[in-house]
Amino acid sequence: MEKVAEIERSCFDEPYEFSTFSYLFSTDPQGFLVAECEGRVVGYAIGQLRSGRGLVISLAVDPAHRGGGVGESLLKELLEHFQRKHVKSVELQVDIHNSYAIKLYEKMGFQVKKTIREYYSSGKDAYLMSRILDRS
Repeated sequence: MEKVAEIERSCFDEPYEFSTFSYLFSTDPQGFLVAECEGRVVGYAIGQLRSGRGLVISLAVDPAHRGGGVGESLLKELLEHFQRKHVKSVELQVDIHNSYAIKLYEKMGFQVKKTIREYYSSGKDAYLMSRILDRS
């Protein structure tokens, strides 16, 4: 859990607190995924069910391990988790300037639905992105 929090701090301007990760894990451990390389946590994805929809809470990859497919693998596994829970759609919020993440989400079938003004406490805007899950 400490490595997840460390990756979070290295990737985001407004990181979640350690206690938030503990809470999210306790409420849905199956939606709390980590990727390891040689026994070290190098990325994570956290998803929750909310009002019948899947919500991607956070996804991050250690900067030293980016570009190798870790984020895509985590997101695929998280989407499969949501499908097993019979979720029909998945949503997430992403900083409008996080082009790396936006490209990944678009590659995985997410579309921008709207801009949320001043979503972050810093005043930055976010995109609300969503995807319908294939029921086949």
